Amino acid sequence: MSIQSLVALPGLTPGLVVPEPVTAGLSESAGAEVIAIYGVDLIEAAAAGVGGVPGLVAAIGSALDARGLDRATIVAESYSATAALAFAAAHPGRVEELVLAAPIGYAAPLTAGLRQSLPLAEAVRDLHSGERPLVTSALGLLAHRSGEVTGIAEAYAVSTSPRVSAAADVLAGWLASGAFDAAGATTDLVRKVRSQVTLLWGRDDAATGLDSAFYLTRRLRNVRLRVFPGTGHLISVERGVEATRHLCSALGLADGDHSPALSA
Repeated sequence: MSIQSLVALPGLTPGLVVPEPVTAGLSESAGAEVIAIYGVDLIEAAAAGVGGVPGLVAAIGSALDARGLDRATIVAESYSATAALAFAAAHPGRVEELVLAAPIGYAAPLTAGLRQSLPLAEAVRDLHSGERPLVTSALGLLAHRSGEVTGIAEAYAVSTSPRVSAAADVLAGWLASGAFDAAGATTDLVRKVRSQVTLLWGRDDAATGLDSAFYLTRRLRNVRLRVFPGTGHLISVERGVEATRHLCSALGLADGDHSPALSA
């Protein structure tokens, strides 16, 4: 498969950047440059506009325009995956395919009502605070193996800057306000997505439960789901090379299982 334009958007990764193994692995397999958008740029652009998910959607469009891209395949994780799905619904002609890792906010109405956005918002702030005790505490919610995160915590601590922390604080404010839950509750929006969508999910994701994945698979037109056992919300961080291999497989860039069935 030949991909003309491949855009990667980061999730709650160290420094709010797309991990290098992901960009390198995708670039090598695709034989083309992967355009990785800096999360801080995305959040700052959104905040300068209407904010929240609508602001992130507009920021994605502006980022594509700035790079002369009329249409692209988008790989995204967490908060940016929510925005990418909303972007595909609003601009179906601009998205070739989506690979989304655990988009936040998409849940059955009854389940969504039981969730608390505040702990996730606090975890996002702590994760990008640069203070190791706070980072480790945040990983207790976001990572599956919370007791084995010394290396991961160090990666977050050393990659944080005042600008990253400020962007994380803005994102946390949107999460606390319920902006992402509001986006996920718009069922009509999800049904407007025409692109092929591959969902990647951690089976032990405490931030965005697996029920959200099932909710989306029942509503998207063309969807496949891959579930990672023993994994929390930070798929690209916790799974690294394995996650990249599945990204490539989903995009037809490497051998792998393309079945739409749940695998674990």
